[in-house]
Amino acid sequence: MTRKTLFLAIATVASALSISLPADAGKPGRASVAVVIDQDCYSQAKDAVNEYVDAMELDGKTGILLIDEWGVPDSIRVRLETLHREKALEGAVLIGDIPVPMIRDAQHLSSAFKMDQKRDWKESSIPSDRYYDDFHLQFNFLSRDKDRKDFFYYSLAPESPQQIRSDIYTARIKPAQGQDKYKAIADFLRKAVLTKKAAIEAAGAKASVSGNTAATISNSNTASAASGSIAATNATSATATTDQAAGRGSNGLALAEPDRVMFFAGHGYNSESMVSRMNEYKALHEQIPSVNKPGGKVDFINFDFDKSVKTRLLSALGDEDLDVALLHHHGYNDMQLLNGSPYESTPDGWLDLARNYFRGKMRSSRNPEATRKDFIERFGIPGEWLDEASDPELIIKDSLYDRSMDIYTDDIDRYDIKARFVLFDACFNGAFTEADYVVPHYLFGEANNTVAALAHSVNTLQDVWTDELVGLFDEGVCAGNIFKHVWSLENHLFGDPTFHFGAVSDLDRKVSMKEEKAGIWRKLLKSESTPCDVKCLAVRVLTRNGNITGEELLDLQRNSGSGIVRLAAFNGNVELAGNCLTEAISLGLDDSYELLQRLSARYAGYNQSPELDEQIVRLYVNPLTPTRVMFQLKAPLVDIETGKATELIRKYGHWKGDEGLDSLIDYLEVCGKSLSEDLANLESDSPNARNARLFIRSQRNQCRADILDALQTFFAKTDDPAIKLQIAELLGWYRYSYAREKALGICRSLHSAESDPVIRNEFRRSISRLEE
Repeated sequence: MTRKTLFLAIATVASALSISLPADAGKPGRASVAVVIDQDCYSQAKDAVNEYVDAMELDGKTGILLIDEWGVPDSIRVRLETLHREKALEGAVLIGDIPVPMIRDAQHLSSAFKMDQKRDWKESSIPSDRYYDDFHLQFNFLSRDKDRKDFFYYSLAPESPQQIRSDIYTARIKPAQGQDKYKAIADFLRKAVLTKKAAIEAAGAKASVSGNTAATISNSNTASAASGSIAATNATSATATTDQAAGRGSNGLALAEPDRVMFFAGHGYNSESMVSRMNEYKALHEQIPSVNKPGGKVDFINFDFDKSVKTRLLSALGDEDLDVALLHHHGYNDMQLLNGSPYESTPDGWLDLARNYFRGKMRSSRNPEATRKDFIERFGIPGEWLDEASDPELIIKDSLYDRSMDIYTDDIDRYDIKARFVLFDACFNGAFTEADYVVPHYLFGEANNTVAALAHSVNTLQDVWTDELVGLFDEGVCAGNIFKHVWSLENHLFGDPTFHFGAVSDLDRKVSMKEEKAGIWRKLLKSESTPCDVKCLAVRVLTRNGNITGEELLDLQRNSGSGIVRLAAFNGNVELAGNCLTEAISLGLDDSYELLQRLSARYAGYNQSPELDEQIVRLYVNPLTPTRVMFQLKAPLVDIETGKATELIRKYGHWKGDEGLDSLIDYLEVCGKSLSEDLANLESDSPNARNARLFIRSQRNQCRADILDALQTFFAKTDDPAIKLQIAELLGWYRYSYAREKALGICRSLHSAESDPVIRNEFRRSISRLEE
């Protein structure tokens, strides 16, 4: 079946389905939530699923049950889009084995993922549920994986919008391999219902499940199912028995407000900047007013509190009163990476670390004898240290030591996690395509209170606003209606996206029903009594609806007394990427809020306006500039013309004196020489193709304005379609550059003259990215 026929068949089947919905579905002012589940899971956990669907009534929303028998993403997307358009669908919960959209040609929609797409498609595609929740994005179906039948590959269409603007929210409820799948799902759904009721009761609200009729939509991927198999199911009451509640201990007991927050910072995270940690602590008090009340607080754990901090962290996560946990660290799918080599202050400690290091190197060496000889000659260490590598007792000791540095999934299972919401600011912890991943060990523990989590399906960038809008939990907004405003391609909610503290608020309804009246949001933004994160939401809505200008955002960034609101205004100009962006960056570079300063430094590296040069150098040589801001300033510093940079460095001097000044100038001269060599290679009559590919690929992170002419010339003379495709894609990354219009002009010119359809399509994507 061709792609065109496949999509036609799906559209035909979907349009033939008639749906029996609750009478109140789609009523003005009433949102609905779809619970999408595969047939096997529904058969095994039917009662709990029906209870969960019914429990949407507690929030004044309508639950819709969609049973997926197709196992094809297209059918689900068509149905969700129809429900959104006709029945005010605000979100979807994806339970069990729901097919996985694997997205290609859209790495610019992720925060950090930049893998060569020539590699295995399983690795070089991004698992993303933006396919299910952003109906503006357009995709072309490519294929279904021959080994992983739940993987469906899609390419972001060239004619598609090139920014994420999710219409609804989505969340996955998917146990890890080894967990009792159907029991885990059923227990979790009952916990979610109990939590929802407890939250409302704690806020003093009165609500009860009315036993509404849930719509059951049965799909089939066969022609004979075109008429649909539709049944109106009277879902059972969401009221749990006393025995069920008692059997789960304190599960489900949520408080009326998120007044207990804890955040953790791991080894190597944000360059281990203490200023970053202090600013986040201050910002959380600003974002979440409840923590400032009697009994409320923000707690912090840094990785270096202990040589092995995981016991402390897991114990803290077991605090019965903990509402929100924000975990900043590195990670894999089945590990949370916490500690590095510990700080030692004694000679014995230094020697132990050194011996451990050399033992590890010997064990991993492919040529132990050569390695042994090299270490003895180079470091002058005794051979006995290296012979210890094969000592059985030390092998066990070192293995236990290594394991103590990080959290593994079986470590989590030995603790009762009580945090209601957990944000995993780490790579791969939400890799739901893997057999085992971290998130479900928080959600499905027998005595765990965790009901919702945010995590990433692939790697993610450190220097983003990970806590953005988290304060809306304090305003009665559910998790889905918060995080649909901030996620990228790899972000995913897990668990119950309708989770909230206290009773659902009018603000939640405004977000759900997509309140577009600019006057309402402007009033919230202007009022002094409006909480900071509500103002930030107002900025986001006004920006995306085209109801606020770059100049107005600059005025807000200049004059707001809130670092949070100033950062939201800055982000607004980043989204607009217009004429005000350079000034917004300049304002941010000297802001007192470290995260705003850091993100401004990051975007200075993309923007590269000469207007920023002196400011960049002044901050880089200032001893008071925070560590992670310095890290981000290095890229734009290198992009300054070497002679000009040297002159500015000599003007401001260096806090390390002549030694620091000379070292920095030498470094910039080396970088300048490397750039000259790369440009000479592009301009050569016989360029080194491998070096050209590496250089062009590296520019996706640098976007140097001074190489655009060379790229255009090189494109015209090369006959390598792979390199041409690289250049076509690279130009789209110049969205934030002061030379954006020049990059756009080159794109249009090369696109009009190009005949290869693949390269033309990439130019179309880049043109859209630069124009939006």
